[in-house]
Amino acid sequence: MNIKWTISDDGEWSFAEPLPLTFNPIYSRDLPRYLTAFNRLFEAAKAKSEFDFILALVHKERDLYSDPFETTKRIFPKIIALHASLPNYDLEVTIGLWLYGHIVESYYPYQVVADLIHIASGHPHRTLVFERDGDGAELSPGRKIQQLRQLTSDPIHRAALRPFRESWNANLRNAVFHSNYTIVGDKVRLPGMRTEMPVITVMSRVNRSVAAFEALLHVEDYHRRRYTRPVEIEAPVYFAHEAGTSVTVLVRDNYGPVGIYSTVRDIDVESPVILGRMTRSEYELVQKGIFHFPAARSD
Repeated sequence: MNIKWTISDDGEWSFAEPLPLTFNPIYSRDLPRYLTAFNRLFEAAKAKSEFDFILALVHKERDLYSDPFETTKRIFPKIIALHASLPNYDLEVTIGLWLYGHIVESYYPYQVVADLIHIASGHPHRTLVFERDGDGAELSPGRKIQQLRQLTSDPIHRAALRPFRESWNANLRNAVFHSNYTIVGDKVRLPGMRTEMPVITVMSRVNRSVAAFEALLHVEDYHRRRYTRPVEIEAPVYFAHEAGTSVTVLVRDNYGPVGIYSTVRDIDVESPVILGRMTRSEYELVQKGIFHFPAARSD
């Protein structure tokens, strides 16, 4: 997203210059709102506990090469560019529907927002926020949004849920994933629900989902890149077992934090503790006392 922004003192994001008229008006209207909402949640979580905030950023539950969201982030701009260039009406609407389905079902956005709400509310970082249902299946986006709303009544936290709520439509999601829709003129018919939606309404949902997705990616990247070199931060008592203990944030050039380094003492022996997600060569650098890593090829 090669757009220039300005950020006010109270954290409100706005375009540094107007977007071209070729941009969808729903996208252009909602993108700054979503950026502002997500950013204020990120700032609240960081202010409460920078240690847990860093752990939320590094997705430590997955290793570097098996995180599905990394694949989504890498391919997403190309799909958006492809969708914008499609010359055929039915094809444009269909790819838009597929794009919508992929975005609203993506696991990570719900996970990181829920985690940040936990942290901003004074709780530790949580690797897994959403439990599976009784059959062991992933919760639907609708149920995740419902659980997110139950987590907090804080207006800053709840504002970060609006991008999900405004994008979500259960009937549309089900029609996409069951291939149970037809495009007839300016309508998308959903036979399974015995209803239809105007294409303009459908594409509004698509563009809101794209705006929400891009906003979260951009805000996360913005906060990552503010860490340009290793820094020491205070560890919470639940981790260090005593107040005033410092740990080191491990930083990769052109990316930001990839982990946290600390040591634990057992009698007279200190052992390293490394939390995060990094390459084998970066682990080897840490063992040598080097906490600032060169950029990865894909960064």
